[in-house]
Amino acid sequence: MPHHQTLPDQIAGFAAHIHDAIGFGFDASAYMKCLIIDFEKNGLQYRRDVPIPCVYKDKILPMELRADFVVENAVVVQVKAAEALKLEDDQEIYTCLKMGHIPDGLLINFGAYPFNDAIRRFHV
Repeated sequence: MPHHQTLPDQIAGFAAHIHDAIGFGFDASAYMKCLIIDFEKNGLQYRRDVPIPCVYKDKILPMELRADFVVENAVVVQVKAAEALKLEDDQEIYTCLKMGHIPDGLLINFGAYPFNDAIRRFHV
């Protein structure tokens, strides 16, 4: 029986292929361009640089976060190219999921070594 691949699994697979193909050393924008190629090649709908509003008691406050990508209105993808991630990176994607009412998130750090440890998954 074939294994059903979830959307976060599919995107994580794209990231692994990108890393295998071009490796380390580029800034995050290079990896984002590669992800766009994979999203489009696979017919996935995505939005880039998506504002995520801060809402409190039905009031939109004059501040926002930005998601690098929202794919199929179901997965937030944040892309980094850092030696190490910070706690703030985890907090930011979790807040994007919560405020954006999006169930799944991937925090992908193309600067991590080994790359097996480079993808963090989130679910709310």
